[in-house]
Amino acid sequence: MKQFSALLFCLCLISGLQAQNLPSYLPTNGLVGWWPFNGNANDESGNNKNVNGNGATLTKD
Repeated sequence: MKQFSALLFCLCLISGLQAQNLPSYLPTNGLVGWWPFNGNANDESGNNKNVNGNGATLTKD
């Protein structure tokens, strides 16, 4: 049980550190996902709501 608790703590810590990379202008209260259109469809909020693009073509702005 102690190992499980330690693992859970580490996962929460890592998740919290990942979510701290959000820009200050982005409201985080109730945030489900954030896709900054940076060349992929990954959720940058840390909530792992990644998107699979079917047939999408990435281009430069």
